[in-house]
Amino acid sequence: MIKTETLPPHDSLNEQAALGCVLLDSSALDVLLSSVGNADDFFYELRHRIILSAFRRILEAARPISSLAVITELRTMGELEAVGGIAYVSSLPDATPSAAHLPYCLDVLRKKFVARRMIAACTEAIGAAYKDDTDSAELLESFKDNIATAEGSIKGHDVKPIKDILGRCVDRYERMLEGEEAGLATGFFKIDAAGGLAQGELVLLCGTTGLGKSTLALNILHTNLKNGVPCALFSFEMSDEAWMDRLLSLDLSIDRSAFRSKDRFNTGVMQKLASAIPRLSKLPLWISDDTMATVDDMRRTIKKMVERSGIRMVVVDYAQIVSPPKSIESREQQVAYIGRTLRSIAQETKVVMIVLSQLNDDGKVRESRALLHEAHVCITLQQREEKLWVALTKGRDMNFQDFPVDFHPLNCKITQAEQFDTNEYR
Repeated sequence: MIKTETLPPHDSLNEQAALGCVLLDSSALDVLLSSVGNADDFFYELRHRIILSAFRRILEAARPISSLAVITELRTMGELEAVGGIAYVSSLPDATPSAAHLPYCLDVLRKKFVARRMIAACTEAIGAAYKDDTDSAELLESFKDNIATAEGSIKGHDVKPIKDILGRCVDRYERMLEGEEAGLATGFFKIDAAGGLAQGELVLLCGTTGLGKSTLALNILHTNLKNGVPCALFSFEMSDEAWMDRLLSLDLSIDRSAFRSKDRFNTGVMQKLASAIPRLSKLPLWISDDTMATVDDMRRTIKKMVERSGIRMVVVDYAQIVSPPKSIESREQQVAYIGRTLRSIAQETKVVMIVLSQLNDDGKVRESRALLHEAHVCITLQQREEKLWVALTKGRDMNFQDFPVDFHPLNCKITQAEQFDTNEYR
């Protein structure tokens, strides 16, 4: 009789040992995180994933790792009982003879992890192949992506010699001289004078509800479309037609209410639209308003569009309503996964990834601090003394001073309000 396993390949004892190694020697955390990377499912057991997330939060807060610190963090997040309580966390250091055992644990766990990824890829492909309406090209592309992800897990993290890195940098510098690698414009002089938006970076565009995040993103999109930059927009809140209404309002200076009122939509508006349609229909813009699309669906679509249409900017409206992975139950971890994946897409495809995000009443990114952590740049719309400001709240390689803007809601336009001396930026 052939014995079959009822659970996917995993090794609970080595998962415990790997976590125990970190609690014995906090310097082992760098080794662990380097091996795990962005794979939330590297550990099979949910409680071990929760503890790993606690490790990350403690590290981000620049606090020392210890059993007590982990217990305190889990209790604060209401997750202590979910992992087995104080007794379970305290027992983890006893699961390994020493922190030196970590490389062995990670080698075992990586093999189990890759096996699970392969099983999942094959299972998904088999299920999709049985559907009558399955597009064969999409099926094959999806299977290739899943296999490539598993293959990347096997290869691990490459260490590159400095001469290779330097060679790529010199190539990029030469392309910058020719204008090919220059940052994308925003239409706001202070940002553009600081280099614009760099390719391959995740730009978080934040603001409280109703402050104008989508309008700001629309203005940046419009600037790039006028410059001939191919762009894509993933809308999880508004329909594609609603976005088109706003784009037409901005481009043609039409009162946006005309698109919602037959009394305001007159012959003059229609004539203005008709004369602009030949030009507008050639704009290099693609819009998806599929509210059920996951972040992994977006990865596949963006990679195709980069290859086929050369898109260089992607706007996602907005992060907190992107469909999360069903395998992740914690809402904070779901948003964190979305942020990590969007950052990974930007770096892989070299697009400028602009992601809109809600702020809560305290001015913090809603639902997950990890979203801000993953962003290379964070630009925030702020209300200051009845004036709207654009502020740089994160940006290691970008430097511009906060500036006020004028918001013209009737035609969806945001412009830099203050006067400036261009000689200051020469």
